[in-house]
Amino acid sequence: LTYTDTTAQADKDYFVRFGSVKNGIEKLSDEIIVSTFDHVPWENVIALLNFENGLIDATGKRTWASTDANVAKVVDTNLLWGSKSLGIIGTALGKCIYTPDSSDFWFSDGDFGIESSFYLQSKNDFHVILSQRNNFQSNESFSFYYFNNAFSFEYSENGSTATVVSAPFSLNVNQKYDVQVVRSKTSLKIAVDGNVLIDHNIGTKSLFNSTVRVVVGQLNATLNGGYLNGYIDELRVTKGYAPPIKPKRYKFPTI
Repeated sequence: LTYTDTTAQADKDYFVRFGSVKNGIEKLSDEIIVSTFDHVPWENVIALLNFENGLIDATGKRTWASTDANVAKVVDTNLLWGSKSLGIIGTALGKCIYTPDSSDFWFSDGDFGIESSFYLQSKNDFHVILSQRNNFQSNESFSFYYFNNAFSFEYSENGSTATVVSAPFSLNVNQKYDVQVVRSKTSLKIAVDGNVLIDHNIGTKSLFNSTVRVVVGQLNATLNGGYLNGYIDELRVTKGYAPPIKPKRYKFPTI
């Protein structure tokens, strides 16, 4: 049997079930999601942390390590997606996971995306999703964080001065949010749960090629700054491709 939906549109998720009837009893399949969004090319995914295999990056392109395995660790409680997530609980500084610098993280003037799901247990400091900088205005490329009731993406063209793009958003603690920062040509957008909060004209600016490590849960690479105090999962970074801004309904594919 076949069915053709002539009303289907691009850039949408459709929810489908198959049903059968026998002797007056109908049985339905599980819900299937059919997406008409462009497929994110796997070759453009430079990092994917779903924590199903600990701190092993699902891309196989890099490894991550913890500064304190008793605090910044993979857990099987407080789940966001799948059976594992990363917990960095507490307000002590210097608790994060990190990976060495790689040319992959130099976005230059091209398209990119940083996407993640997380929830916080407090919101009174720099709660960092992903950052690459030595410290404020020193060997800095970018930082993506929540601070002062706003999601902010900070970028530098020369490593020593930064532009901060802030999108006001008053989140609730202990509630999951799906966040994205996506650059597509001259547009840099920050979105929460598929809703664009700000559309910044980044023009043709090229981000600085920092040489310090990339961190999750801490603002600076070498100095203590900020803390997560929460849980994070499904952290995906793409380079050379702007992923669609949309509500997250399923785990990121690993192929």
